[in-house]
Amino acid sequence: MEPQEYLGVLRKRWLAIVALAVLGGAAGYGYAQTLPTTYTSTSSVFVSTLQGDNTSELVQGSLYTQNIVQSYAALATMPAVLDPVIEDLDLNLDARQLGRTISANTPLNTVIIEITVSSYSADQAAEVADAVASSLATVAEDLSPQDAAGKPSISLQVVAPAHVPTVPSGPNTRLLAITGLAIGALLGLVYAFGRELLDTRIHGTADLLRVGNLQLMGTVPRGRRRQTDIVVLRASPHGPRAEAYRRIFTNIEFADVDNKVSSVVVTSALPGEGKSFTAINLAYAAAERVDRVLLIDADLRRPSVAEYLGVEGASGLTTVLRGEIETADAILPGRKGSPDVLPSGITPPNPGQLLASQTMANLLADLQEQYDFIVIDTPPVAPVMDALPLTRLVDGTIVVARFKVTRRGQLSRAIANLSGVNAHVLGVVLNRVEDRGDETYYSHDPQHDAAATSDGKRRPSWLRRSAGAPASDAAEPQEAADEPEMPGTLPDTDDPAGVDPASVGAIGGSVDDIDENAESLPPADEVDEADEGEALGRAEPEDRPADAESGEPTDSDGRIPADDDVVPEPSGHARESDALTGTQRTFRIRRSTSGRPGVPVEPELG
Repeated sequence: MEPQEYLGVLRKRWLAIVALAVLGGAAGYGYAQTLPTTYTSTSSVFVSTLQGDNTSELVQGSLYTQNIVQSYAALATMPAVLDPVIEDLDLNLDARQLGRTISANTPLNTVIIEITVSSYSADQAAEVADAVASSLATVAEDLSPQDAAGKPSISLQVVAPAHVPTVPSGPNTRLLAITGLAIGALLGLVYAFGRELLDTRIHGTADLLRVGNLQLMGTVPRGRRRQTDIVVLRASPHGPRAEAYRRIFTNIEFADVDNKVSSVVVTSALPGEGKSFTAINLAYAAAERVDRVLLIDADLRRPSVAEYLGVEGASGLTTVLRGEIETADAILPGRKGSPDVLPSGITPPNPGQLLASQTMANLLADLQEQYDFIVIDTPPVAPVMDALPLTRLVDGTIVVARFKVTRRGQLSRAIANLSGVNAHVLGVVLNRVEDRGDETYYSHDPQHDAAATSDGKRRPSWLRRSAGAPASDAAEPQEAADEPEMPGTLPDTDDPAGVDPASVGAIGGSVDDIDENAESLPPADEVDEADEGEALGRAEPEDRPADAESGEPTDSDGRIPADDDVVPEPSGHARESDALTGTQRTFRIRRSTSGRPGVPVEPELG
């Protein structure tokens, strides 16, 4: 690890380190509270020699005393000295137990023995210290050599009797607390660095380099918890995630300066890492820069593109490969600025064989001639090998990894599988990265704040749009669980000139786009009335409530709509008349259970 990485670990794990340190200090303090209170008393004994008639003999005696004083100090904790003390003081202890409470030390270059006794009682500590000193003097004189007169050559005298302590000597609460604090901090450091060393999840470029010198194509920040929009480039075109996908497409354009990248496979190591989400938004980002873009759902095991985009996916890639329909009939055309979509079709029993067939290779070759850029969503490459044949037919492969979820070993196995078929891996997209807020200025949507009221409070999104607020406010989907998003409605006005074309295209299209889409709607007699408003069609006027006086059909508020109003139909649709062109446009309405206006949904993909 580099020095800056160590600092990064400390910044990232400082809370755990501090928590363990505090916990260790609290444990030390708590342990100190469980220990009994002890008192310590000390008695000092001076050791001297009784022989010496001249200076030379006195010097020899002093050296002799210094040599044997350590032996007398050790004698203080032996049964020969302690048994008389136990008998005199009538202690309920044996010599071994009493010896554990006694320590005898000799200061350097002295002949003084300091006898220290610890006891739960202050009086008993002083009594035992004096008793041990007296007993040691008696035993030492008995053991010392005697002179010609039969007197001992060594004398021990008590020079500092023990005094009764008034302050307890233990436990040392401060020392134990500091010791616990230090041990806790050490454990915190071990935990922080150990977890960093053992954590194999992908966190950034450094981890990609450890896997195999992989290129980071871009990072996609995590969306809001309640945000459910799939196409973020339409729901929040100025948001940080939309800009992230635009950067990824730009990096793809410059990934190979010698060969233009016009088709990519989007895959991942394991399921649940966001490959389909990335493929969809990458296709929409490409459609902003390239005229003809195609999104192919080649995940024949768990297809999701059709479900995410809300399009019909029964006919698609599998039906084309089996020769049941033509390619042009299976492709769902997108409006201007949106990609065409080739769904997966029905789930086949042999997805791997279909994708590896020559028919698939010929189909992809034909599509590459028709489209400027192709994005193919494929299954993960670690559990199944379906995507590997396709990687040889395209210009590059994008591997999606999930931030702090995908592990280096999993990504390494996926790259190894791709390298085994000589796939051109352009790089890795790191998905759901924690937003650090460093792109707040450039991700600001001016239209998003335009709907705020004068008092600084925000209205519900459906109320703002019904009042003619800009539809770009869809960057805040699902503000509350019971407050569904309303992508846009036309303003209530009787003046045809007051109809803003941007309001008509609030869901992402223009007036001309809606005119073109209206031509592909089925006639009213082909609409299934039992389809709960999901089919596209027109309802008869008599199905709507009629005005009591004029008999004309009314809207949900009981008024007669003007020619340029959007009129909700019972079948789940609305019609709008353009006073400038004289044409009729039909919108599909998602029914609302909260009593609010229905949600217009564009007829075609987007």
